[in-house]
Amino acid sequence: MWTLNYLLRVCLYVIKLFAGFPWSFFWTGGFSAAWLIVIYACLGFLLTPFPKKIKTAVVIAVVVTVCLALGINGSGAHLRGPSGTGVLRVDIIDVGQGSSALIRFSGGQTMLVDAGGYPGGSYDIGSQVLAPFLWHETIKKLDYVVLSHYHPDHALGLFFILEHFRVGEFWTAQTGGNDTEATLIMHRLNQTASNQKIALRAFPSLFKSVTIGPATVRLLHPTRDFLDNGSPKNLNELSLVLEISFGNTRVILPGDIDARVEKTIIPHLGANMQTLLVAAHHGSSHSTCKEFLDALHPVALIFSCGYDNIFHFPAPAVLRRCASRNIPIYRTDLQGDVHAVSNGQGWTITTQVEHKSR
Repeated sequence: MWTLNYLLRVCLYVIKLFAGFPWSFFWTGGFSAAWLIVIYACLGFLLTPFPKKIKTAVVIAVVVTVCLALGINGSGAHLRGPSGTGVLRVDIIDVGQGSSALIRFSGGQTMLVDAGGYPGGSYDIGSQVLAPFLWHETIKKLDYVVLSHYHPDHALGLFFILEHFRVGEFWTAQTGGNDTEATLIMHRLNQTASNQKIALRAFPSLFKSVTIGPATVRLLHPTRDFLDNGSPKNLNELSLVLEISFGNTRVILPGDIDARVEKTIIPHLGANMQTLLVAAHHGSSHSTCKEFLDALHPVALIFSCGYDNIFHFPAPAVLRRCASRNIPIYRTDLQGDVHAVSNGQGWTITTQVEHKSR
């Protein structure tokens, strides 16, 4: 028995040794059942006793058909995509206990804000959740990738995305505060972005608003004054807070800020906007304060949180604040991905659960 155990350990060691080489892993993406049937049918045909000329002709015909199908799908996706609709699309992606949002602008540009992640990297949200979602949406390039802050539940999913997608710019605060783990994640992400030759955009460049077609992306927090005089100890308070406005509508992505920071943002908010608000810090009782809700009057509030999470987010106090103000709520833990579309005048919101029930 000890001999078998020894051989098993040797086999596992060899497997891990070869798995560690950079050329040992190549991500092909997900295959649908239809594609798998086509692949195995072709392999089976090659093993049949048909003449070589017939096999060659059939394989060439299959390859040409597949290429034509991919070309048609690509052109169709372009016609159906944001470039032809004149709308702003926002997807709050279900990444469990974490945050990730995909923004699709009316001109076809894309922006990913945060990428979820599990502490310790026990499960790769980037490869197992985000990448399949993006491929399903026929997205192979991200014009902008934004990281609100370097906590694992926002940042760890980014490694796979930066390595396997074409990324135009990477926006980040470039500070891990006094958090050792966050600082290590920051250095690893910077190295990954450098290896992929991705342009890095940080302070003070982040203070400038960016116009993307008819939409405007504005940094609400942190301000220059906050960075100069605020405390760097709490990394949540250093979260980038984005306002993306489109016509008379806007979406606010607040990272993990608390009520103290929310109150500093209120004076900088424009009035009379149809606001879609993502709950700060996944619905913590210390965020989404009544003053913030009263200033924004959001048309809906979206909680990005994990099912039956140990933090009990969203907090009952936040849910009560929404109920008392008749604010519709959406939750990724109960409804999956939340999809919102703005035509510049108002929002249309649907969920993954609603799509599956049709």
